[in-house]
Amino acid sequence: MDNTYLYFAIGAIVAGVAIFLNKRRQKTTVADFVSEAQASKPMFMQQAVEKKLRTLKTTLFINKETSAVQANPAAEAKKQMLIAKLGELEKSYADGALTLKAYDNALHELVMQLPR
Repeated sequence: MDNTYLYFAIGAIVAGVAIFLNKRRQKTTVADFVSEAQASKPMFMQQAVEKKLRTLKTTLFINKETSAVQANPAAEAKKQMLIAKLGELEKSYADGALTLKAYDNALHELVMQLPR
């Protein structure tokens, strides 16, 4: 009878150690997953910035022949203003004066000003 209680006590201790080690391993796994998820946010924002830059450059520089902007001096002036703002933004971001989020917001404002 004494051996039975001893086996139950040893079993409970082993089960407690196993639960403790498993919990610690899972906590490490969850922490790694959360840190990887935090690191992916800038990647998606960077992709959004690249898409906005592609849209702006296509509209402002490549479509010069096909746009009807040359016929309208006011639209041409607005286009030149947008080109100048884009140049300033690119220079500021390259110099490190703007964060990625601020750069994304400024590019979004420029995209919204594009003629449809």
